Amino acid sequence: MRIAHVAAYLLASGRTMLSEPMEYGPFRLLDGARRALALLEGDDETYARFASIHDRIQEVFQTVRLDIDLPTLLDELCLEMAAGMREWERADERPPQ
Repeated sequence: MRIAHVAAYLLASGRTMLSEPMEYGPFRLLDGARRALALLEGDDETYARFASIHDRIQEVFQTVRLDIDLPTLLDELCLEMAAGMREWERADERPPQ
């Protein structure tokens, strides 16, 4: 059911973004990523690969920072996410021990 909440949030955000200033869009997507990563918290092995990304996004929403370099932050998070995904895929390809 929690994934349905994330989907509902993303759909509502998509609709809301049509009438909001464009600058809000990246923050809504960051929040969607934060909510999606939170779904992994029950799976310790998987969450460990993405916990630092989740923590960095949490930090953005817990502090009011007007000086945030959003393009750089998003670039870094994308690279970290891609590395975590590659590691996850390699782990899935290993034969069972």
